[in-house]
Amino acid sequence: MVSPGLPDELIAGCAFSAAPDVATALNTALSRHGDDARVAVMTHGAETLPALERLPAGE
Repeated sequence: MVSPGLPDELIAGCAFSAAPDVATALNTALSRHGDDARVAVMTHGAETLPALERLPAGE
């Protein structure tokens, strides 16, 4: 998560990892989940509540 206004401890408490910039966050996500991973960019994350849809196994 890139959010200069939030302390790293708060970000970690929300089960996210803090990153200093978008490039670092993207590189970290791709290194953890592979180059084919999908990512979400939420430009107004504090105003957005994501709803994740669970896909059937194998999709």
